[in-house]
Amino acid sequence: MTLLTELLGPPSEVRDEGAQDIYWSVEQVRFVTWDDLALQLVFTDWNGDVTQPAAIPLHLADWEVLGPGLTTVEGLGWGTTVGDLRAMYPDVQFGINEFAPMFIIEGPDGDILGGFDWLWEDYARALIAALNEHGAGLDPDDLDAATGQALLDFMEREGMHDAGEALSALGLPPDDVRTGWMHAGAGPLCC
Repeated sequence: MTLLTELLGPPSEVRDEGAQDIYWSVEQVRFVTWDDLALQLVFTDWNGDVTQPAAIPLHLADWEVLGPGLTTVEGLGWGTTVGDLRAMYPDVQFGINEFAPMFIIEGPDGDILGGFDWLWEDYARALIAALNEHGAGLDPDDLDAATGQALLDFMEREGMHDAGEALSALGLPPDDVRTGWMHAGAGPLCC
């Protein structure tokens, strides 16, 4: 913590919590937040092997960018356009979580997961329009339409097995959409 404080300044908040299942069934979790950097680091006692005793001292298990501030060495940060993201990381993968599209960048120092500053309604409208261009016949005013099933039907027709591949084939997310949240398991960030 001393080195982090020297490098980043004093944190805005340090919060210790007990046992949690959200972080690999650990006994201790520490959240350290720097509001001015929009950065939160998560430390745990999990050592990566559930058959071994917990690791002491705590080690970095996760980080999350909470707003504009930090970027990767390549320049990826909150608000980067999808077009720039694709240029920075040609191997970026797009997929869908339970809410909307997300991206994954696999790297030697850890993976970066991220989402977009794109409302669910905007994503739903873009997905419905793209699927309708391929014959889905969805009602563009019905945002609760079975877009998930329509996407699966599109993937089956096209012989695709990956949602990210399907999104790319549909031109989603468009290049002008901006990145939002980013988080990863100890992936690289810089100032």
